[in-house]
Amino acid sequence: MVQNAIVRFHLSTVLDALQSNAPVTLISVHAFDLGSVDGIPLCFTDGAALPDGDIVFAAVAEDTPDAYQDGPCAGAAIGVADRDGNLRCLHRLTVDGAWALLSAMLQSRSVAGPRAQ
Repeated sequence: MVQNAIVRFHLSTVLDALQSNAPVTLISVHAFDLGSVDGIPLCFTDGAALPDGDIVFAAVAEDTPDAYQDGPCAGAAIGVADRDGNLRCLHRLTVDGAWALLSAMLQSRSVAGPRAQ
């Protein structure tokens, strides 16, 4: 079973740990079910923190036996998870619609879009 999660740390704690091997304390761990495309699970690929603490992310459904080998991509999505671990939105993408959706969201400065179902 594939599991996606967002793990949060305090940046200062992580930076200190890199310099001194100090322990790092978790703020939170939130698991997410992003669904699947043709039976292939969507999995996080990239993410970025937004100013309000939410995270915008990309996910792909890649037909591969493990997380290290590339495989054919069955689909993709972008979404937003809030700082409390709630999936605010998840938009499945088509090749033609991906850039149009991303461009529109960035131009309107609204990455939330409609709530995830």
